[in-house]
Amino acid sequence: MPKCNVKGCASKAEYEVIFYDVYLHGSEVGVYYQRHESCPYLCQHHLTENERGAATDKLGDERLRQYRGKVDYPYTHSGGQGFCIYRPLPRAYAEPARGGPFAR
Repeated sequence: MPKCNVKGCASKAEYEVIFYDVYLHGSEVGVYYQRHESCPYLCQHHLTENERGAATDKLGDERLRQYRGKVDYPYTHSGGQGFCIYRPLPRAYAEPARGGPFAR
């Protein structure tokens, strides 16, 4: 069971952080979709803080998730173009199953 990767947080992670972008120009057309390297897991509290603290050099929140844009986050700053999306961890992964013939 992964823990939240924010320094000092002991909470169980509820989300996997994915760094995402779409490249539509030039010879390298494709989708970039990779687990975030420096902060791969967040709890609900830190996901909320991460999104509320997101900032971009573009004007207005409606452009915060623009492809090929650059979004800075408090916990998952990438330094490159793209933005974070969050994949909920499966409940079976977040909370180990209990019971059954092999329960201790």
